[in-house]
This record gives sequence, C-alpha cells and structure tokens, in this order.
Amino acid sequence: MGNKAGSAKKTESAKTKKPPAVKKTKVPAAVRPKPVSKPAKKAAVSKKNSAPALSSGEVAQRAYYISEKRIRLGIPGDSTQDWLEAERQLISELKSKKTS
Repeated sequence: MGNKAGSAKKTESAKTKKPPAVKKTKVPAAVRPKPVSKPAKKAAVSKKNSAPALSSGEVAQRAYYISEKRIRLGIPGDSTQDWLEAERQLISELKSKKTS
C-alpha cells in the first residue's frame, strides 16, 4: 500500500510541472519577410502612344456579335476570345479613323 501513495504523488507532481521554456532563436535574413515598400510612381504616358479609350459597353456589344457569328458558323472559341477580338477590331477602327 505504501507504493500506491508514493506513485500517486509522482503523477501529481508530473502533471503540475511546467514545460521547459522555448529558446528564442534569431531568424536568418534570408528567411525573414521583406518589408512592404510603396509602389513606384507610373511615368506619364503621352496621349499619342496610349491606346484609345473604349467603353466596356461597346466592346461587349461587338463581342456579342462576334460570338453569334462564331456559333452560327460552328467555329470553336469562347467568350474571352470574342472579347479580345472585339477590342482588337474597335481599336483598329479608331486608329484608322484618326489617320484619315
């Protein structure tokens, strides 16, 4: 019986012990995250070299007609390709109007 009482004390003391303190180590510079910097200012773009402004409504309407024609003719493609083609066509038309 003396052993049981002694073992009960050992388990109680084992439960109340705190875990050892964790040492703080220095993180190498290669692993540390870099501080966030402010974005660089954009250079001014001359209006002659910039793309003409197109409204999304104009592009959407042209893309719709392109997709209708593509589907009717059974040509494979998707809406993204139709949108890009619409932008290309409209920009081309605007540039030809400016040079005329």
